[in-house]
Amino acid sequence: MSEKKGVNQTPQVSEALKKAVQDLNLSSKISQQFAEFDRSSKVFFDDQMKQMERIQDYEAKKVAEEYEYKQSVLSALQGIEKNTAILTEMSMLLKENKDKQEEIFEIMVEILAIMKSSNEEEAKSRFTTVMEKITAFKDGSETLISLYGMAQQVYTVYQSLS
Repeated sequence: MSEKKGVNQTPQVSEALKKAVQDLNLSSKISQQFAEFDRSSKVFFDDQMKQMERIQDYEAKKVAEEYEYKQSVLSALQGIEKNTAILTEMSMLLKENKDKQEEIFEIMVEILAIMKSSNEEEAKSRFTTVMEKITAFKDGSETLISLYGMAQQVYTVYQSLS
């Protein structure tokens, strides 16, 4: 009875070998580890993308706020320029019309009083009254046009601020 070593195995040895081979089944372990690595990588990648989106949102908000600030400064400067222009125009009207200075000055005061209005209705009423006084004013057409323009400009500014 000659037995070849390793060829004839007892069922216990065969079972132990199968278990050992299963424990050594590297492809299954590698596959599991790769799947875990893939999940971890996806979570990390998603976190990184969210962080990048937050940074981009922050930067976009910062740029938008800076743009809005610059626009408001520009608007304020343009308003100052317009206000200065109306003052120059008022000064020129008074210098050019020495004989009607008092009447022109009174109308100008009423024009500026539009800005003191407490509501839109009061402003419109003051504007209408001023326009009637300008229409009734007896002087050259350039003076009337300037006064109309001033009244319109002041009323428009009032509307934009309220």
